[in-house]
Amino acid sequence: RTSVCFDTLSRCFECGKSGRSFLVSQNKRSDYCPVYKKRYTTVEGVPERESHWTNVALWGSRRCSPKMISQAHLVFIVEGPSEQEFLTTLLPRMGIPDTVPVYRIFAGYPGVLHGFPAVMKSWHRNDEVRFLILCDQDRDDCYDRKIKIFNAVPDYWKPRTMIRIACHELESWYLGDKAGLSDVLPSFGSVRNKKKFRGDPDLVTDPARILHDEVGFKKIELAGQMGAHIEIENNGSRSMRIFVQGVRALAIELGVI
Repeated sequence: RTSVCFDTLSRCFECGKSGRSFLVSQNKRSDYCPVYKKRYTTVEGVPERESHWTNVALWGSRRCSPKMISQAHLVFIVEGPSEQEFLTTLLPRMGIPDTVPVYRIFAGYPGVLHGFPAVMKSWHRNDEVRFLILCDQDRDDCYDRKIKIFNAVPDYWKPRTMIRIACHELESWYLGDKAGLSDVLPSFGSVRNKKKFRGDPDLVTDPARILHDEVGFKKIELAGQMGAHIEIENNGSRSMRIFVQGVRALAIELGVI
């Protein structure tokens, strides 16, 4: 007979989300991940490092299986779903396998600054993980923003973390490839030569607002489309080129490209 006699929160290694953990028999637990829609069964008495899930109440810290430890992960900490959609379609074009990226999404820069240290601390310490924090510059000084983020990185992860700033916003990168943006957003073709879109795209203030006022667009949908079409090597945005170089450097460190 199966009966539930233990109920607590667990954390899934794959997505970091909390699920429910039930002791379904004398020595077995069934763990459910609400994001990956998977259920895992672990046996008590097995060494903690061999369990895919970690029961927070039982062990108090996060462990993962040898298989998961040996799998390289590049964790992207971003400001919103637009960045995730953009990267989801961009990274495969850079040769990065789908199993490598992991995304943690926050509500803007304040959410990132206050939330990412806890995310880092929740990861098992190993040399198969790198973090890349991507934030918009907005109207701040990009150097000051980088320093604030770096100072909040836990010591163990400092040498394994890269910080990149989109100057001024993700949409600045789109303006670095006007031809590609015109293909994805045909209405932009009629306004691409306006003075406000000339010159260095990294110097355009509030590009998202300007684009929306000129042609209107769905932010998340456009992000996914641009990730699949944007010029990578010769993008007119220097901040995007630096971002691409950084991603490749981390991927090479992890041995995934």
